[in-house]
Amino acid sequence: MTTIHEPGRRHGYTMLGDGAIRDYHAEVSFDKGRNGTRIQWSGRYHTTSYFIGAAYWLMLRSILGTFAKNLAKVAERRDMAMRSP
Repeated sequence: MTTIHEPGRRHGYTMLGDGAIRDYHAEVSFDKGRNGTRIQWSGRYHTTSYFIGAAYWLMLRSILGTFAKNLAKVAERRDMAMRSP
């Protein structure tokens, strides 16, 4: 479920459900600077066990890292397309 919607600035969301991962909340922010846009993705959650939490953290780190890299690539292509005549 979306919890924050500020296009071009921030996006927040939460996962609804009651399983091994609970109370998952995350936020992605985009800070425009002179040398590009900084993407920061942060979140928190509770788990039923330490091992589930560690495994979920590893999975999120991999998946969200890939999402962020792909997001940056798309943004760079879009920026280059807008600059070309």
